[in-house]
Amino acid sequence: MNMDVKEKLDGAMPEQASIPVAQIDVGERLRTIDPDYAAMIAASMQEEGQRTPIEVRKAGKRYKLIAGGHRLEALRLAEIENAWCVIKKVSDEEAELLEIDENLCRRELSALDRATFLARRQDVYQKLHPEVQAGGDRKSDQMLKLEHLIPTFSKATADKLGLSRQTIDRSISRFKHIMPDVREKISST
Repeated sequence: MNMDVKEKLDGAMPEQASIPVAQIDVGERLRTIDPDYAAMIAASMQEEGQRTPIEVRKAGKRYKLIAGGHRLEALRLAEIENAWCVIKKVSDEEAELLEIDENLCRRELSALDRATFLARRQDVYQKLHPEVQAGGDRKSDQMLKLEHLIPTFSKATADKLGLSRQTIDRSISRFKHIMPDVREKISST
């Protein structure tokens, strides 16, 4: 293998490490931890150990959770001191996209949860790629060069999650038409 290609591949591979659970900060999450689900995972971890890593990123001398909130809580409940982690080098927005995508792909979600995650994913995606937002300056030279390189939110999300664009658009529309206080009241139903 070409040395330049190998160096690029090695740099692209995220580091894995065993990190003390006490050094991992959770921060604000899009979804609350279901204590019963975390307890079920903890029981499994006590028997078989941690089978799936959590994703973190470096934050000074500590780590910040990206994905795996239920697994991290299960480690705490099972009183397991170290977590098997994948350490990612990502920005705040990229970390949030990873968290959203993990939740959209991992566990059965209610229609409201799915709509919430998709709406938030749209916000973050458009923050990372402002050139794909509807109503943007589509005639600029830069946009003309980038429009074929960066897919629209709906296309990128449909491709990544295996959902149709119509399903994504419908979910986001539902989310936007339910008032925040109503969403909060019905979120656990």
